[in-house]
Amino acid sequence: MKIKIRKDAKAIYVAKKNRLYVNWEWASILEKIAGTTIEVETDFLFKDQFNTVPIPGVSDKGLRIMQEMVEEVIDDVRP
Repeated sequence: MKIKIRKDAKAIYVAKKNRLYVNWEWASILEKIAGTTIEVETDFLFKDQFNTVPIPGVSDKGLRIMQEMVEEVIDDVRP
């Protein structure tokens, strides 16, 4: 199972937060992965979020991506 991250993921995140509460490190990560397709860890699946496998150069442990940051779900295995 894979997800394609929206190209405007960082902008969506920043707009949703008051500028005082933006985690700029997270915003930077969203900017790095924007527009990419990422493998999802399928051991635990949720309706509104995805846990990715580790992403070389971005995250050693993977990331939790909310549905609003996802443009497309590829080969969705959720019931």
